[in-house]
Amino acid sequence: MKKRIILILSIEDDPSTTKVLRWLHYLDKSVQVIRLHPEDLAGASFALTDIHSPLIIQTKGIELCTSDIAVVWTRKWNNIPNADKYFRNNNLLKVKYDIIQNLKDEFSAFFRFFLYKISDNNNVCWIDAPRTVVSNKLQQLLVAQKLGLIIPETYIGTSYKEGLPEKLISKHISDCFSLYMNKKIYTSYTCRAKLSPKEEFFVSMFQSEIPKKIELRILYVGGQCYGLAIFSQMNSKTRLDYRNYDYDCPVREEVYEIPVELETKISKLMCELDLQIGVLDFILSPEGEYIFLEVNPCGQYDNFNLCNIFPDRVIAQYLLRKYYEH
Repeated sequence: MKKRIILILSIEDDPSTTKVLRWLHYLDKSVQVIRLHPEDLAGASFALTDIHSPLIIQTKGIELCTSDIAVVWTRKWNNIPNADKYFRNNNLLKVKYDIIQNLKDEFSAFFRFFLYKISDNNNVCWIDAPRTVVSNKLQQLLVAQKLGLIIPETYIGTSYKEGLPEKLISKHISDCFSLYMNKKIYTSYTCRAKLSPKEEFFVSMFQSEIPKKIELRILYVGGQCYGLAIFSQMNSKTRLDYRNYDYDCPVREEVYEIPVELETKISKLMCELDLQIGVLDFILSPEGEYIFLEVNPCGQYDNFNLCNIFPDRVIAQYLLRKYYEH
């Protein structure tokens, strides 16, 4: 009987992936699930293979054949984030940077071929391919607006321009940035922008600051929306960005029923972005308008557990449903 595998592409230290794996094992121990992260693939070994044949790789005592994969879920993935370290371990410490960079490019090309070989199996089910999980808020905003969602006034540039709204906030174009230094984690937050006419800066994204009644975080899994209301405006520390947690006075959160019209637009947006799993952020304005901010294909959703939604179980059940269907 042909082997069938659920493959999860995710970095090693993502706790959400680990929780989904535990749920998969709990729900159906008979299903083989393999978690692959960049270093696993970079350190894998396999014999010379005709390119027409399936790839069979060995890594960490696991054998993986591309033709055995039934479902692939991309949670978090980077092209060998510690590539320099990996190559240095292979006696390339003194090699010039451009040669190391070339090796990284070689691996990147191999990884794309690895994905192609998986896709070559017509029966495989992709749940968020690697190309779809790289966030670009600017593109998301334009797509969302075309589908009828309201978005904030948004600007991009490297210098000041007259006529901008008085209150602007600064946000990342891509994913947020975290810096690990001296056993501490430093993370970027949304903040108010103070621009001067003579100031120049790195290409940046700005939006008009929007008053909010509540902030909405919506977990989307295979066409189903799960809403969470976050009362972040009630605390000055979390008003602009609720991730700037106030541990002394936690923000109130509760389950929120998503209106059918909004849920329909969200489904259209996720379909247009070719995403089956993701976390969306909205603002509910005092006037009752739902304003789209962004969708993070690999966003954090642990706070849903506090409201008895259990997103890791929901995702595991969805992966198994796709597995049984294929």
